[in-house]
Amino acid sequence: TIPPHLKGDIFEKQDLDNEAELSDEDKLWHSRGIKSIISLPIMINNKPYASVNLLSTLPHNFTEQQKALIKEINESAAIVIEQLMFKEIISEKNKDISDNINYAKRIQTALMPAEDYLNKLIPESFLVFSQRDSLGGDFYWYDKIDDTIFMAVGDCTGHGVSGSLLTILASDYLKQAIEVKRFTDPGLVLEHLRDSMHGTLNKYNTGDEIMDGLDISLGVFNTKTKTFMYASAMQYFYLVRDNELMEYKGNRKPIGGAAAMESSYYFTTHLFQLQDGDMIYFTTDGYIDQLQQNSEKRFGKNRFKQLLLLISDLPTTEQKKNLIEQHSKWKGNLPQTDDICLIGFRV
Repeated sequence: TIPPHLKGDIFEKQDLDNEAELSDEDKLWHSRGIKSIISLPIMINNKPYASVNLLSTLPHNFTEQQKALIKEINESAAIVIEQLMFKEIISEKNKDISDNINYAKRIQTALMPAEDYLNKLIPESFLVFSQRDSLGGDFYWYDKIDDTIFMAVGDCTGHGVSGSLLTILASDYLKQAIEVKRFTDPGLVLEHLRDSMHGTLNKYNTGDEIMDGLDISLGVFNTKTKTFMYASAMQYFYLVRDNELMEYKGNRKPIGGAAAMESSYYFTTHLFQLQDGDMIYFTTDGYIDQLQQNSEKRFGKNRFKQLLLLISDLPTTEQKKNLIEQHSKWKGNLPQTDDICLIGFRV
């Protein structure tokens, strides 16, 4: 406890036996045989926080060197206390940030359907979804309208909070095109997504245009006719049939960026007739871009295609397990390079 008369300067009482009046604290020291006291308060933000005290059982027992020493101790103690207080403030702020991010993650997760729903739509199917950070720029979506199943995987600009904000916009406009406008042509859906994203991000912008956007694949599968329509911005889809893997490229322009300024630019819709036993895969680039622990080489597209071909005959639950295990083995102790989103299903 700091006596109220301490105001930041060295306080001395050289002989408690001869003091006319003793404070309660002085009386306590005196009862323990203390004859002289030198004290210096530790000031934090110009207020006394604690004090450094030298006590002696002899009167008049403090030298100028001891007074200099107590000042040095006081200054060091003040620095340590301020650092601890700052650390506590930072810890509280970090907790607030962490709590907010975790809550935002719950919201982002709630906007994407569970894997169980995909399995309900297509029994032989799987989802691999792993964000690099708590929040991420990858997202997926699937739903069924009448006899048609829509499924998409997207990769928005950035990671973390910035990427997650774009996923909310993208998934909302994707659902708007399909559920409200009732578009069934995936190319038209992507054009609606392009125009809506660019319009929203630049509606009130008076400076440089915001050119952020996303890469995305959208598949439309008719469960009765087994026709499959596909459109993509900067992504691929893979078809494995009769132990042969085929790769199909989408348009080489993203949703957003400079391509958003080209009103005459259209996304091509590809039409396929699928067969029983065909395996279809959609993926963002996160799995392919993963760095290896020892060499820091990318997993790479060729290795990824070989892996898909190798596992394509397995049950989809085993395929998912293999993909996760191979990714973990490849990265080792390295952190995850990018968000990962991959959907596979068997016709």
